Amino acid sequence: MRIGPGPVFVYEGMLAARRWQTYAVRAVVVAAILIGLWLTWQSLTRNMAADRVVKIRELATFGDSIYTTIAMIELTMVLLIAPATTAGAVCLDRSRGTLAHMMTTDLSSAEIVLGKLGVRLIPVLGLIAATTPVLFLASLLGGIEPLKIVGLLLVSIGCAVVGCSTAMVLSVHGRKTQDVLMLAYLLLVLWLMVPILVIIGCVLVTGRSIGQNPTGMQIYLHTESINPYAIILDRWPQGGSSIEAGLVFLAGCLAISAAMIAAAMFRIRRVVASGPDVEKPERSRAARWRLHIPGPSLDANPIAWREWHRSRPSRMMRWVWALYSILGLAWMIAIAGSPKWNGPSGVVPVLSMMFQVIVGQLLLSLGASTSLAEERASGSLDLLLTTTISTREILWGKWWGSFRRVGIVAFWPMAMAAIPAAWNFAPFAWLVLLGLLLSYGAAITSLGLAAATWIERPGRAVAACVAVYGLMLIGWPIVVFLIVNTGPDRNQHLIGQLLAGDPAYGAAMITEIITDPNIGFPGQTTAVDLELAAIFWTAAGILASVLINAWTFHTFDRKLGRMPESGTTPPRPMRGRSAASGLTEVSKAPASIAVASERRAVAGEREPDHVDGDGVAGAIVAEVVLGLPGRVHDRRVRPDADLEGE
Repeated sequence: MRIGPGPVFVYEGMLAARRWQTYAVRAVVVAAILIGLWLTWQSLTRNMAADRVVKIRELATFGDSIYTTIAMIELTMVLLIAPATTAGAVCLDRSRGTLAHMMTTDLSSAEIVLGKLGVRLIPVLGLIAATTPVLFLASLLGGIEPLKIVGLLLVSIGCAVVGCSTAMVLSVHGRKTQDVLMLAYLLLVLWLMVPILVIIGCVLVTGRSIGQNPTGMQIYLHTESINPYAIILDRWPQGGSSIEAGLVFLAGCLAISAAMIAAAMFRIRRVVASGPDVEKPERSRAARWRLHIPGPSLDANPIAWREWHRSRPSRMMRWVWALYSILGLAWMIAIAGSPKWNGPSGVVPVLSMMFQVIVGQLLLSLGASTSLAEERASGSLDLLLTTTISTREILWGKWWGSFRRVGIVAFWPMAMAAIPAAWNFAPFAWLVLLGLLLSYGAAITSLGLAAATWIERPGRAVAACVAVYGLMLIGWPIVVFLIVNTGPDRNQHLIGQLLAGDPAYGAAMITEIITDPNIGFPGQTTAVDLELAAIFWTAAGILASVLINAWTFHTFDRKLGRMPESGTTPPRPMRGRSAASGLTEVSKAPASIAVASERRAVAGEREPDHVDGDGVAGAIVAEVVLGLPGRVHDRRVRPDADLEGE
């Protein structure tokens, strides 16, 4: 028995220390905190005269605002980064075959799992440690208790451990990093939304708001004890200091993480021994009915046809979308059971809409860049670039293949909003909500396609798309509240109209209009003003999608190493495998076949009539890229070894 961290931890630790992304993420988080501090200071000192002396009480208020800003940014970043660093810990090694080789050594399951977990947990803890000194310096202004900083540190460590452990146990059973990340984020969102679920359940059962129901309030307070945001904002229901709340929360997180890691250590050898996790082919009936689904034509755009008919989600992704659909159905039942839209039950459709939109758009951002990024990493995109299919057809096919998920994402929110819309006869607001969700989906799809084009590695492309979505979801409301002066009434309506650009707030405000057309908003803002603002943001989302697509079309050939369709300027050389190397490999097939034909002619052998260079290259592209039946695996057709390996 070895004593110490183990060889897995040492080896992967040396690799992780050489990655510049670890330090870049740390710098980005610290920069985000500094920007938040600057915005907070600007919002507090906007109305102060230049020669005015700041009082101690005002400095204390500023210090408390600094704590809230840093705590929210730090905790959000930890919850986003912790699963992302651990999602590919096991599934990537399993797909490459290195995990099976590790099982043949004397390494124990604990050394493998704990070593991989420790290497990926240390950078997240370093991120937390980098933000702690900023808080202690800010405490000199007053308004920040040192115990609150320690409590925040304990809560952040607990969230980091839970996030990494959740992704680790899912990575043991998953095939792709993106699938593991989607399910991990969905589970974390469900964990954070437990208090909102309690509020909705209390309203449905009693017909009264949570404040008018003592029993429901007690349940709500107990559920807030497991919410990290409630703890760092001093909403600990049991009382006591921030350190006590942080210690209890950390102990619970460690217990849950220990159970998940034990399950991962117990299952990892069984999963590897079961062989490669290859997706089973569909049954004949299922394959036949999928071909009858209306979709793009094979002759018009073969890429769009393949993405529509042949691309199937993995088993874990089917679980994710099934859980998303179950949640949408549950929200529909909850909304149908509370028809008093203008009373306490009006909170049910609004909160359920926010929850469903946040989860759906998060899943969409995770899968927006998957199709193109995976084909680029596997090399099948190189073969596709050697065909006569234009760049525009390739990108439009990939875009439509990803955009079809928007229908699944938008179906349940629109079905939930259809119940109060039919009750109050608000078809225009319902259509406005539909356009808003579709524009959000189009912008996210275009962003994912651009990320897969500009970023070579699939994991980084997905991370970039999710990061932009997270900044828009969380950062935009913060910027609006801090920059816009909320004092005068003339700016109150401006806040509501600007918040319509946020996916969650925009959908929630339109849902409020649907549930109660006569509802009033702060600053004399009317429902018509918010509907016009939503239409504006719908047009802005469509314009953003068009601009991103145009720039992606313009840079695709240069980034992928493909010769431009017009012009004489050659593309920039790529590092590693490129489309040019794929073109060279495919061009080897006719040459090798010509040499073999000459040898047969000298030997007096009969020339097979089915072998031709163009046919082999076409069969390779048809079978590998489009998934059509080809003749690549015909034993009578023997291209050179490099082409077979491809």
